[in-house]
Amino acid sequence: IFFNTLEIDNSYLINAKWNLGKTGKLAAYGFWLNFDDGDSANDTKTFGLRYTAAYGGETKFLLTAELAQQSDYSDYTKAANDDDFSATYANLELGIKNGGFTGKIGYELLGSDNGDEAVTFPLATGHKFNGWVDIFLTTPDTGLEDSYLMLAGTFNDLTMKLFYHDYTSDEGSIDYGSEVNFVLVKPVSERLSLTAKAGFYDADELGADTDRFWLQADYAF
Repeated sequence: IFFNTLEIDNSYLINAKWNLGKTGKLAAYGFWLNFDDGDSANDTKTFGLRYTAAYGGETKFLLTAELAQQSDYSDYTKAANDDDFSATYANLELGIKNGGFTGKIGYELLGSDNGDEAVTFPLATGHKFNGWVDIFLTTPDTGLEDSYLMLAGTFNDLTMKLFYHDYTSDEGSIDYGSEVNFVLVKPVSERLSLTAKAGFYDADELGADTDRFWLQADYAF
């Protein structure tokens, strides 16, 4: 996402999933990441569990619960915390789905270790999860608590999604700000679709007010 190249050395990824039938699905994972080229601040190991379920018939009630622990690994170094750290990740999401409508409310914690270091995702993008304005592509050292609401609906052939995020810190009681995201997707033909997308970040104690807009055409072949 930053148009740079990072070399990964002696890293391991494990992801095991179990289908629990009507009671849902359970996943257990472990990531041991070791980066070269001076990127030792991202040398971390992460262990976690993720549970997802959908209950009901025509109207479904959705549940996601996830808990993980991240700590230093391999050549990790960051002077602020004496070359070691440990922080918690958690996510709880409740939702409802009926026909073309889906609504979700959730809370995601990217924990901090005493304000010196926080949970990070060097192989992922925060754009999908923590706001499209990209204020949190890198987790602040004081961590991130993201309380969010999502509404989505399909009307005829028009798909709409609306997100609201309220951002605070895990350490220090900092009110970072809030964000609204909105997207419209309209198919033009079997292969062509058009997307209009916008993000509005309202800063409080982090960054500045920022608005971003996208117009996109997708052609599948």
